Amino acid sequence: MIQAKVHNIKNLLSLFALSALISAQGNPALNEDTAADLASGKYTVAVLDFEGRGISKLEAATLTDRLSSELANTEAVILVERGQMSEILDEQGFQQSGCTSAECAAEVGALLGVKNMISGAFGKLGNTYTIDAKMFSVESGATIKSVSKSYKGEIDGLITEIEILAWEILKGVVNIMSREKMMLKGWHGVVAGDVPIGAGLSSSASLELALAKAFAVAGDWKWEPQKMARLCQKAENEWVGMNCGIMDQTISALGQKGHALFLDCRSLETKQVALPDSLDVAVMDTGTRHKLVDSAYNERRSQCEEAAAFFEVVALRDLSLEKLLASEKELDPLVFRRARHVVCENDRVLNFINALEGGMHEKAGQLMNESHASLRNDFEVSSEALDLITNCARQTPGCYGARMTGGGFGGCGVALVDSSKSKEFSEAMETGYKASGGKNGMIYICSASEGAEALKP
Repeated sequence: MIQAKVHNIKNLLSLFALSALISAQGNPALNEDTAADLASGKYTVAVLDFEGRGISKLEAATLTDRLSSELANTEAVILVERGQMSEILDEQGFQQSGCTSAECAAEVGALLGVKNMISGAFGKLGNTYTIDAKMFSVESGATIKSVSKSYKGEIDGLITEIEILAWEILKGVVNIMSREKMMLKGWHGVVAGDVPIGAGLSSSASLELALAKAFAVAGDWKWEPQKMARLCQKAENEWVGMNCGIMDQTISALGQKGHALFLDCRSLETKQVALPDSLDVAVMDTGTRHKLVDSAYNERRSQCEEAAAFFEVVALRDLSLEKLLASEKELDPLVFRRARHVVCENDRVLNFINALEGGMHEKAGQLMNESHASLRNDFEVSSEALDLITNCARQTPGCYGARMTGGGFGGCGVALVDSSKSKEFSEAMETGYKASGGKNGMIYICSASEGAEALKP
C-alpha cells in the first residue's frame, strides 16, 4: 500500500483502494518508494476499456506498449481496466465512474500524484486490433496527444509470453509473501537464465526460488529453504494457476552439489543421495515444448484422487500393488492405469536410491527405462519426440538408461551416462536424434549443484 501523507479521509481511502487494485492487477507493488516515484513522474496511469472484448492479458500488455510508443510516453505505464476502476470509484463516491471524462480521470490522477493520465479503449474484431485513447495533463486537463490506430494480423509485441509468465511468477511470489506478512524491500535486478523454458526442467520453480532468495537478501531475513519452497509452490498454485506439487520448488531450494534429493511429499522429509563421480546426467532437449498450465496435468491428478477415493486411502502411496491388482476389474480402466503408474513409480524411486548407493549403475538405468515405459503407457504423458530421444539414448554407447522428465507432452528426457563417455554420448545423440526424425535437439551434460543461493561478486 502507498503510505500516503494526506489527511483527507476520502482521498486516503481512494488512494489505498486504487493501490490495492493496481497490486491485484499485477502491477509493481506499491510502497513508500513508489508513492514518491508516482509523484516524480516515473509512472503514467492508463485507464483502458478492454474487458469482455476478447483481448488476452498478453494482447492488452502488448497494445499498451504500442499505445505508449504512439504517445511518445517515456514513463512506465500502470494499466487499470476501466470496469474495475469503476468499482473503486463507485465505492469512494465519485459521480463519474470509470474515468469516462478528463475531469474524473484528472481527479484520480491528482490523488495518485501522477503528472499524466491515459484514458481510452482497446478493441478487437477478427484479426484487427484497435486503439482509441488520449493522454492528458492532470494539472491542466489539456490533451497532450490522441491516438486512433488499427493493426491487422498478429501483433508483434515487445512483450513475449515468456516475459508475461516471468512477470506473473514475480507477482505471485510477492503476493504470497505479502500475505505472510514478510518484510519485503525493493531491489533492482535483471533476470537471466540458461534453463530451457517450457521443457520440463522446473524453470518456473527455479525462478520462483531465485526471486524469493533475492527478497531474502534485500530484506536481510533468515533463509528457510523448506518454508520458501512451500510458499513458492503456493504462488504457482494460487496465482499462476498450475496445480503442481512441491517437488520442483523443494529441489530448487534444497539442492546440494553432487547429490540427488529424495523427497517424501507427505512428511516433506528429505534425504541427500550422493551421485557417484562415475555418473553424469544428460539432459536431452527434444526441441518440442509444452504448456503445463494448459496440459493434462490437472486431469491426471484428478484421476489419481479418484482412485485413492475408491480404495478409501488418503493417497495412492498408501495402496499396495497387490490390492490394486486385485481390484482391477472394479476400476475404470483409465483410472486403473493411472494408479498403477503411481504405485509402481513409488517403488521404483526407493529401488533407484538403493541402486545408486550400492553402485549398481545398470540397475539404476533399468529402473529409468521402466519408468519411461510406465509414463508412456499407463500415465500417458510422453510424446513421440520424447519416446524417440529416449530410445536413441538407450542405443548410444555409455547410456545406462533414459526417461522423460517434467510434466510431459514435450520438453526433455534425461539419461544416466558413464562419465568417461559423456562427450561421445553427447555428440552421437545430437546427430542420431535428428537422423532418426527428431528436431534439432540439444544435449546438456549436467552435474548437481546448489539450490537457490546468493553469489558474491
